[in-house]
Amino acid sequence: GVVVRGAGTGTLRITGTRERGCSEHSIIPDRVEAGTFMIAATATGGDVIVKDVIPRHLEAVTAK
Repeated sequence: GVVVRGAGTGTLRITGTRERGCSEHSIIPDRVEAGTFMIAATATGGDVIVKDVIPRHLEAVTAK
């Protein structure tokens, strides 16, 4: 287990403990990679299908 302090600040302090516990996490889609493919398709006049993204994370690319 660990103790994590500093969430929302510029520094995270992670300290290990002897106690073990369960945790859950998920890996979000890579917005930079998805945006790069979208821009490349636009620049070349091509088509691309981007699946399993979080649209809110691509607003900088999709905003008009």
